[in-house]
Amino acid sequence: MTISIDRQERVDYGFSVTGNLEVGPLGNSSSGDRAANGYGRGYGANTGADEYLYCGGLESLSDFTCIQLDVDYDYQQLIVRDLTDSADPPYGYEITVSGSLSKADANNDATINGNTVSGKVTGKTDVFDFTGDLLEVIFPTSIKVTFETPYPRLTDEN
Repeated sequence: MTISIDRQERVDYGFSVTGNLEVGPLGNSSSGDRAANGYGRGYGANTGADEYLYCGGLESLSDFTCIQLDVDYDYQQLIVRDLTDSADPPYGYEITVSGSLSKADANNDATINGNTVSGKVTGKTDVFDFTGDLLEVIFPTSIKVTFETPYPRLTDEN
């Protein structure tokens, strides 16, 4: 998975996966990229990119300031949370999966176009049912995460 930052100012991020995790070739330990016990953390700025190798699936992703995505594999749901509990400004997201998406809650104003959902959370949580694998997650105010392949590059034995 590659995490890209397209802002001039520093953006911190954190995430967790269900299996093993390590910093990949684009990772930069001098800029705080860390991976241990299924948890990763780093920061970047100025169109930088960090890479992580993992097995399993993404469990959570956060920019620590505005927005967080949680993935519930038991219920096959994507949960997008506003970390500010405020309505101003609304924080956007765009999530693409390899399968299908549908809204799991009626109070959700997001738009689903094929296998991509885009929306804004404003002091609330949006929930979606999904099938398949995560392909891309974008938080326009902070980070973009691309999953190069739905197949892990590490095994649980690593």
